[in-house]
Amino acid sequence: MRNKNFLTKFLVTYPSIPSHALWRAIEAKLLSEEHFEYPLLDLGCGDGIFAKILFGDKSGEIIGCDVSRGCVKAANNQRTT
Repeated sequence: MRNKNFLTKFLVTYPSIPSHALWRAIEAKLLSEEHFEYPLLDLGCGDGIFAKILFGDKSGEIIGCDVSRGCVKAANNQRTT
């Protein structure tokens, strides 16, 4: 995975919650060092922003699953933006 500035991307996404942005950036950095086979199943996908930032253009090859229908709808919208 190419080197990304995850902290900047998460700070832009969560400007009012810098501690959350830092935590998500650390998670993304660690996961970016792993190799993933596509398609992926993202259990607990939430709004899909994390996968979009982590996987970038590969986010279309990820199937999201969450207990919240609203989150799944939001994650699906992330794929088209």
